[in-house]
Amino acid sequence: MVRVVIGDETHLNSVETHLSQSAISVQVGLAIGKLGGAKSNRNSVFALIPTPPNDGVDPTSLISENAESSRSGRVDKKKVSKGKSMADSSSLIIDVEWVGEHARQVSKMLVGGLHIVGIYVWAAENVFKNSSLMLWQAVQAIAGAAPVYADGEVDERILVHISYSPRRWSCRSCNLDSNFTSMSFRPCDLKMTKLLSTLQSFRSTYSFEVSDSFGLNVTSEVFHLSNSSCTCTWPCPLGLPLLQEDMQKTNHMKKVLLKAIALLAEQLKSAKASLDGNLINEDKVSIPGGPHEINFLLPFADVKSMHVGSSEEVVGLVVFSGTIFAQAYAFPRESLLQAVEDLKGDIITSLKSRLEILSDDAEEASTSLKSEEVNLHEDKSLLKQGDTLFSCNWSKECSFVFPRRVLVPWLDDIFICDYLQGKETFQDLHERCQELMSMKSLLDHSKILEPEESGSASIGMSFWGMTGGNSSSTCTKRNDDPGKTGKESRVVTFGSFHGAVALIIVVLAILIALIMLATGWR
Repeated sequence: MVRVVIGDETHLNSVETHLSQSAISVQVGLAIGKLGGAKSNRNSVFALIPTPPNDGVDPTSLISENAESSRSGRVDKKKVSKGKSMADSSSLIIDVEWVGEHARQVSKMLVGGLHIVGIYVWAAENVFKNSSLMLWQAVQAIAGAAPVYADGEVDERILVHISYSPRRWSCRSCNLDSNFTSMSFRPCDLKMTKLLSTLQSFRSTYSFEVSDSFGLNVTSEVFHLSNSSCTCTWPCPLGLPLLQEDMQKTNHMKKVLLKAIALLAEQLKSAKASLDGNLINEDKVSIPGGPHEINFLLPFADVKSMHVGSSEEVVGLVVFSGTIFAQAYAFPRESLLQAVEDLKGDIITSLKSRLEILSDDAEEASTSLKSEEVNLHEDKSLLKQGDTLFSCNWSKECSFVFPRRVLVPWLDDIFICDYLQGKETFQDLHERCQELMSMKSLLDHSKILEPEESGSASIGMSFWGMTGGNSSSTCTKRNDDPGKTGKESRVVTFGSFHGAVALIIVVLAILIALIMLATGWR
């Protein structure tokens, strides 16, 4: 069956008009949209984002003949096949690794239900036909850098070709096989209509807490993430030696936190969802209007944990908790359960993106310090902020701040996201949006949403906790003062009020019974 790809006619036609009016002979970039997955035969493309030049200088793509001519000032006719013109033998040269890195960075800015569905190329028809292998490698690069999970891992991506000679659009589906063959690309039926205006918006504020124990082969540590901050203490009861290499420490800590996020993903799988007070337990289509608030409810107040061997081997514990904001988009005829799954996926990918940002900054700081031959333990002035994964002291308590999520208006009423940390401002946000998402106009600061700035009610409570019973689940609540850090946050235990009332009632009943016995009242 032929795949159907639906493109948003407003924005895709705008890209074609811009390219045709420019003097650009070739351009490669990312196609942003929605992959249907195994259960759907329909994929969507909302926008085409050009990949910026490598380091702001080297072009991402060029035509091979043009590259040779620009260097030598002439064309080597021996390299042109006999019986063919130079134009017929032209092919694309693409910086595949850079396209993959662009995909990795852009994937952090996409919320639930938005995917990097593939790549697009603006080139003449003959150049496109001569570049199948290079284009296949570029598709493989973006698939590896920005995996998509919808009904399981999606095993294909889309290749959109905008030809200016002759002038036409075409689309192909690319299998993510290990080897390139003549069947790696299959034609798709490309149609244009208005898409973005039909998308439905779903939001959720989710509070969570998971814990995990670790053995000697990991390290000895205790983590606690409160809202946007992570406090680390090192009890080291068995005298585990400290790691000496700074990046080794960073990678070690990253693995520990990734395990905690994996536990959260496992916990989130069993969470039930409710919309407008009603549990979502049927495969209904999404409802019009919005944005719609989705609440997640855990079936039991169970603290997930993994144990490593016997108790003697366990030397550390990670407690991972906090409150984050999730966003997802769905089509009107799309399953409501799929929108819920996209929200759950957005929670997990958002946490992974924040951790990856911290890891990237730690690596950049390490490289910068080494290049200037500065000892990290003596001079930390080159770090962007005082508390990072890189600067944590493994011998005593320390803390580092997780980036906070902000929502940025993108196309029509659709939002993408970015993460601000430390002393970053909206100007830093604008520069990233301009470079990665090709957003030319200045951001309207009044329309940028900061849902994680203020306190939020707990959504991730257990059913038992909601009824006022003995609950071990907690929700972290941000202090009303935005200037305070996560270390100054309060922790509220649900059910404590109900427990106090019950205790008072029991005490009063006992006192009344004693008085009745003492007075001989019958």
